[in-house]
Amino acid sequence: MSTQRIFLMLTWAVCFFLSADVGFNFLNQKDTFQNILGLFFLTGLLVISFKTKAFTKNPFN
Repeated sequence: MSTQRIFLMLTWAVCFFLSADVGFNFLNQKDTFQNILGLFFLTGLLVISFKTKAFTKNPFN
């Protein structure tokens, strides 16, 4: 495994955990709008993760 791929995977892991933390914080709020925003945030996170294969593939090529 190349150094660049390891770096990309680590970057993806950090971004994934930070984004998941933000999304779950939105889900735990009392406001319904923030709950819906958290759901969309987590869904977007999963879509981006699958689309880019954990940041290892550029979807714009």
